[in-house]
Amino acid sequence: MIGDPPATAEVIDISLEHGEMRLYGPVSYNCFTSNTTMSDNYTAGYGLEGTPFIPSPTRNRFTVIGCNTLGIIGGYMHSNPDLYVAGCYSYCQGINSTSDGAPCTGMGCCETTISPNLTDFAGVFVINQSSVWNFNPCFYSMLVEAGWYSFRKQELVGHLGFINERAKRGVPVISDWAIRNGSCPKDGAKAPENYACISSNSYCVSASNGAGYLCNCSEGLSVSAVVVMSFTCLLVMKIQKRKHRKEKDEYFQQNGGLKLYDAMRSRKVDTIHILTEKEIKKATENYKDDRVLGYGGHGMVYRGTLDDGKEVAIKKSKVIDDDCKEEFVNEIMILSQITIGI
Repeated sequence: MIGDPPATAEVIDISLEHGEMRLYGPVSYNCFTSNTTMSDNYTAGYGLEGTPFIPSPTRNRFTVIGCNTLGIIGGYMHSNPDLYVAGCYSYCQGINSTSDGAPCTGMGCCETTISPNLTDFAGVFVINQSSVWNFNPCFYSMLVEAGWYSFRKQELVGHLGFINERAKRGVPVISDWAIRNGSCPKDGAKAPENYACISSNSYCVSASNGAGYLCNCSEGLSVSAVVVMSFTCLLVMKIQKRKHRKEKDEYFQQNGGLKLYDAMRSRKVDTIHILTEKEIKKATENYKDDRVLGYGGHGMVYRGTLDDGKEVAIKKSKVIDDDCKEEFVNEIMILSQITIGI
């Protein structure tokens, strides 16, 4: 998940050496069924402020496909309140006036460069009508890896022809990434507390696109070694997370959680809500003494306040053995039928 609002993007590959990530990006389109009737449209863009990612100005091009259409990319650069706009116009009289493989210089397709440090952007069309809808019903605009797109006149034909034939998953985009909340320390200066290049086998390089820096490998340490170490760390974290989840499931079963679920379903009880430990701590202000309502046979009862402001009684179970699980479930079911003055 990246950007604001968060969006899911499929990563194609990552280059640690060059600080780049290649991923599939979305395509904007307008489709018409008459000169003024738009049947389908979508505006693609990203809000990357606050993330490590910025689209590469040297590795990408803003590209427009269609006849008699003006596409623009508009947005904002980091810490700059002024609107950035760039675009190009594509023209053709008919399908036969274009040719496959032709460069995108304005006949069937066009392209332009983008600005560095572009953190918020979208591809849109200025003209909301079409005089060529009968042979070219859909226009497309996209930020795409330079050199990836090659024009095909068949893509002008049919509803969403380009997307269906070549861009079902999106189009490749190159994003520069870096550690954005800092910079390389000056020679002799003490590194800041959150400085990332702490290994003796790495050194700091300023980001080429936007603020920030990268940690490059020192001579003699290969990128593959860094990749191995990174994947080892990720594997350890994944194993620890799986172990933690398993322990939580076992603790839930140990305390009669499954029996309680079965009882709730069979008796059609909708007044019981099972909370996580984090939710319980928040609702009881970390089990404050003045929120204690009483102590039952199987745990403490607290006065809790949920996020929606509702006052509830919270039963915090204690560790119990198999013989007590049935008693615990029955106690909860009885309490669920009592209105408690809190």
